[in-house]
Amino acid sequence: MSPQRFLPLIVLLLAASVEAAPVIGAALQAPLQQVIRHLEQNRPAAAIDALRDLQQRQPLSHYEQASLQRFLGQAYFQGEQPELAIQAFEQSLASEALTRAEQQDIRYLLGQLYLKQDRPRLAIEQLRGLDPGDYPRAASYLWRAQTATGAHDEAIATAQRLLQGKSRPAPDDINHLLALYRQAERPEPARALAREAVGWYPAERRYWQELARLQLQLGEKRAAAATLQTMERLGLALTAQERDRLIRLYLHLDAPLKAAELLEQGLADGDPRNNAQHRARLAAAWLQARAWQQAERELEALVAEQPRTDPDRLADLAYCHYQQGHWNQAIANYRQALAAGRPADPGRAWLLLGIAAIKAKDGDTAQAALQEAEAYPRQHQQANQWLSFLRLQPDLNRESAVDASDGRLAGRG
Repeated sequence: MSPQRFLPLIVLLLAASVEAAPVIGAALQAPLQQVIRHLEQNRPAAAIDALRDLQQRQPLSHYEQASLQRFLGQAYFQGEQPELAIQAFEQSLASEALTRAEQQDIRYLLGQLYLKQDRPRLAIEQLRGLDPGDYPRAASYLWRAQTATGAHDEAIATAQRLLQGKSRPAPDDINHLLALYRQAERPEPARALAREAVGWYPAERRYWQELARLQLQLGEKRAAAATLQTMERLGLALTAQERDRLIRLYLHLDAPLKAAELLEQGLADGDPRNNAQHRARLAAAWLQARAWQQAERELEALVAEQPRTDPDRLADLAYCHYQQGHWNQAIANYRQALAAGRPADPGRAWLLLGIAAIKAKDGDTAQAALQEAEAYPRQHQQANQWLSFLRLQPDLNRESAVDASDGRLAGRG
């Protein structure tokens, strides 16, 4: 308890009537007023000296002795001498001469002292039952002590009581309960609390972040994506980690166009990770979104920048050309990819190279590529069909013959 709350109670006791409550005798009132001034001026050492002197006076009533011990505990508490403060407070309580309100004041301070000294069970004994209206932070100290003893359910119940009946709980109380849910591995009620918290404090990014984290933990990927999107709409700029998380969610939820747009926006905003790896992710997202021109643009830039090009990147670039009907460019890139190394799916590269060559009316290249593709089990049947087509079409200059085959064969690549 702070001196600001403690000392006014003492002043009232000095002036109380004999009928209303125990009182401090007239002989002690002036010296105790001086002690109060020492404490108000943050001079605990002077207060301790004065109180020690007063304790030597005779006679003192039972109540006066207990009150001096209580003052002494307060002075030690203010002077950061916890062991002496605990000793003085315990002696004061043991006298059983103080009023109930005074005993509760001491219990509140003792609870804090025990908690600081890693004696949580003793802290619980002192803090349990204190009126939260008089001691708003008592519940916070209590749940910390309960948590320290492993009594997570009791700690959660204590923290939940802090929030009950409040239209807009204090952020500290919300944070305490969220931390307890995390320690107790209870994501469902934590998610519900985080959802309420974003309603109470929509400008607080930490609650949006916690809600998204919990939704992901519970496998609610669409909900997590919606939460991160809402953050952006509210002007709560996403961190690099949150942006990556949202991109992964978009890709997982089969929304590659949104992923690509978010990646591109990051690059436009000056993302410090504007490197080949990050831009390769953008190209992959454009590919997944079937945005061939955008994917082609990123892939061509990556290929131009790197002297030793990844064969898979060349194969992806070739596929962009293939999908747009740029047959000669597709042929050139597939050849480069196969010459640069072994792509992840070489059979597919040979097959699409062969089909592109047919479209470009290059029968020799087509036959050689399709024969290579025929050796791969996954592409064997399609390559064989295209080779059969080639044998039936000796003159590839006949445009109509090639066009007639498009619907029957080209879509299988």
